Amino acid sequence: MSDEVKAKWKLQLSHLAPNGGEEPTLLEGRGAYESGNLATMRPVPPPVTWSPTVGEPCELSFDHGWWKVRVVERDASGQWVVLYVPASATHTVPSERLRPVASWDQNNRAWCKIGRR
Repeated sequence: MSDEVKAKWKLQLSHLAPNGGEEPTLLEGRGAYESGNLATMRPVPPPVTWSPTVGEPCELSFDHGWWKVRVVERDASGQWVVLYVPASATHTVPSERLRPVASWDQNNRAWCKIGRR
């Protein structure tokens, strides 16, 4: 393992601001900065051209995070109804708030899309 991978890095969580820039994400009970090494970090997934299908798992942008959901249906207005199973909560959202589930391959330092089920 290289020295770069073993080294500790200073990290700050951030999210997209309404103006399109980044803002720090402050979580209750945690400092503004944390430390970690490259083996535990991953970059933001790249943007993709994608459209969900009914029954497909995907991720929903909600409350400054991405949450795994399942697509239930597309409503009459063209928005997607998704289900967050742990809370039995449904959300009706535009496709811009959804993305495919992807996994970070640390060894190859690349994103791998998880296939449709």
